Amino acid sequence: MKRDLERIERNYLHVTRLINDVLHFAKLDAGRVVFESRRVPVAKMLEELEDFVAPQMRAQGRRLTVRPCAPEIAIWADEDKARQILVNLIANR
Repeated sequence: MKRDLERIERNYLHVTRLINDVLHFAKLDAGRVVFESRRVPVAKMLEELEDFVAPQMRAQGRRLTVRPCAPEIAIWADEDKARQILVNLIANR
């Protein structure tokens, strides 16, 4: 049950980020987008992505396999935008 609640919370946060992305598009049109780059742990992002995307993929008869990576591996990026890119790449495959 705890894992389910954690997944619900992550999905809620993802939807909130999508709404913020729509607002960012308005800023993009106005030429005022700000990227907040910082160190983003890859393992954490992939774990969250797996929890979010796996149920939809199972419903489509597909499977997502995320191979573990060292916790110290990180990228320098805007975390929300990097996550959205990964979701789009997986969903459009």
